[in-house]
Amino acid sequence: MSQLFRIQLKTTVSRDISASDSVSYPLELTEILPQSEMLDLFKQSLLNKGWRQEEDGRLSNTGSVGETLVIDLESKTLVARLDSEKNVSTEVSIDQTVDAWEKEEAQSYGKSLLDEKVQGVENKLDNESNQLQQSLTQQLIDSEQQRMQLINEAVQDVYRDALTRKAGQLGEIVSVDESTNSSGEYELVIKVTQ
Repeated sequence: MSQLFRIQLKTTVSRDISASDSVSYPLELTEILPQSEMLDLFKQSLLNKGWRQEEDGRLSNTGSVGETLVIDLESKTLVARLDSEKNVSTEVSIDQTVDAWEKEEAQSYGKSLLDEKVQGVENKLDNESNQLQQSLTQQLIDSEQQRMQLINEAVQDVYRDALTRKAGQLGEIVSVDESTNSSGEYELVIKVTQ
């Protein structure tokens, strides 16, 4: 004769979810001065704008959404990397009355019910991991304009300084005037006497 057994089981499903994404951009500097001087000017401009020089010589900073920005002057690349990590923990339990012939049979049935619930939670965690990855990718896409503005400002400083040095080689610099019009166009006028 079968009996009613009350089965109470619980477990915790815990997982570290991590995701990362990166994007790499080539950096190009028009050679107004020798390439080594252009790179020195670029490095100095970045350091003046708050970038840090790492032990390996690369320059690093933090972008607008928390991404790590790294410039390698040797390979002339900018890499933007965004990482996220979190621990997700969920308790899974069953509390059910089971009609069975033996206690072991009821426990086995309860264990299979718990395993099904755990698998459902695992699937949700996989989904959450995918969503985290998509979120990081979207953040990198959305912040690209701010990154490019940071680099363009530094490059503008490099070209200004390089053109000023080059003009100094042609004669005595009388004046250097910089302006930006209402449409955002930058103009540099260097007057030189010979």
